[in-house]
Amino acid sequence: MRKYQIADDFHLLSHYKAPMNNLVLPVLKFGSHLLDRKIKETDGILVSEKDITSFDNHQLKTLIFHPKEGENFPCLVYYHGGGFVTRAISLHYELAQRYAKNTNCVVVLVDYRLSPKYPYPIPEDDCFETYKWVLANSETLKINKDKIAIGGDSAGGSLTLSTLRRIVDTGIIKPKGQMLIYPVIDNKENRPSIEKYPDTPVWNAVNNHRMWEYHLNNQPFEDPFNQKYLIKSYIEIAEYDCLHDEGKDYYEFVRNNNVDATLHEPKGTIHGYDFILRSDITKDSINRRINFLKDVFK
Repeated sequence: MRKYQIADDFHLLSHYKAPMNNLVLPVLKFGSHLLDRKIKETDGILVSEKDITSFDNHQLKTLIFHPKEGENFPCLVYYHGGGFVTRAISLHYELAQRYAKNTNCVVVLVDYRLSPKYPYPIPEDDCFETYKWVLANSETLKINKDKIAIGGDSAGGSLTLSTLRRIVDTGIIKPKGQMLIYPVIDNKENRPSIEKYPDTPVWNAVNNHRMWEYHLNNQPFEDPFNQKYLIKSYIEIAEYDCLHDEGKDYYEFVRNNNVDATLHEPKGTIHGYDFILRSDITKDSINRRINFLKDVFK
């Protein structure tokens, strides 16, 4: 294992690697199914569960984090990470509550179907159906359709970009901004950080390659680097992450096409570093995300 200058805050994560292989994957999926399904409500935020009907009549379990008082709320539609293969975890619930509370917005978090059982483009289609459901149910949700943002972490970043492409192509109401947290961007796997970080904690180039094999199942993937699909963006990348360079490349692509973009690269971080919520580095990053959302929702 190579030595990386990972911040002391993330010592607990420094020996963990996500198991991405055919033998361990079923156990990982089963564990994610059992864990973290109970969500404690925080002051001022209600949590409810809805079933959203996807394109093929499959019911998608969806969590709604909703301020207790008020109306005409902005809304964040968020797609969780997990290599396209695992469900949302406690971190996603905690952050959804914080985003809802600190920006006074509704947060919609969907359990899209997972690879490899449901490969591309089924998860992408599920995520798009969630966005359409939010628009169609804006009155019930008490949201302002003109103040919507989308976002996701890791594989959820790729799902965010896929959702944006479908939104633009179908001509429905576009989100005002997108928030991408150490995102998966594309399947090229040809950038320097892929070669540089084959063995980093939590996530690495080996896992990343297996992820794409499971998810794409030899199908062609849409290129997100298209001027047609650009909106105001916040991109956050970890320093020691095989995904580092694709996130940075996407930021530069957005900015070079004269669209507002913000890049945050906290030092000493690894993929999934924000699982350590008590870290000052994590707290700063969360505040930056919240400030971005507040700006989008103006």
